[in-house]
Amino acid sequence: MLLSKISDYFTKKWEQKVRDHCDSQYERIQVKPGDLHLYWKCHYVATHYAIENDHEKLALVTQREKQHTLPVIHFVNFDGKDFIDNSMGHWVNSYEYRFVRWVPKEEFYDTVYILGDTKKFFQKMATFFQRRFGDTEN
Repeated sequence: MLLSKISDYFTKKWEQKVRDHCDSQYERIQVKPGDLHLYWKCHYVATHYAIENDHEKLALVTQREKQHTLPVIHFVNFDGKDFIDNSMGHWVNSYEYRFVRWVPKEEFYDTVYILGDTKKFFQKMATFFQRRFGDTEN
């Protein structure tokens, strides 16, 4: 019981640090709904649509339910004027998106590595105690 409370405390502190970083460093963007895939491999879905539609780049973004959850690393399409989420369909209206960086065409097949590197970046924000006693593997 006590260990669970300690873990929850350190996990929540780390999650707040990540949310604060995203809110202060990344610009909030509007994303339009695309197709609905509800597929955990959003980087594959976005890459597929980008190649099929001859897009020049993808957008690496963070996505989270309005104000409450840990941001998720996510990929969305960009058709030259609009950001489009082809993983979440109309559920985009339930989320807040923040732009992290462009993924150019040359890196389309590297999205799995970009995803992993971005996850490691957020995990490194945790202090020693947050890593040791909290859950920073989300």
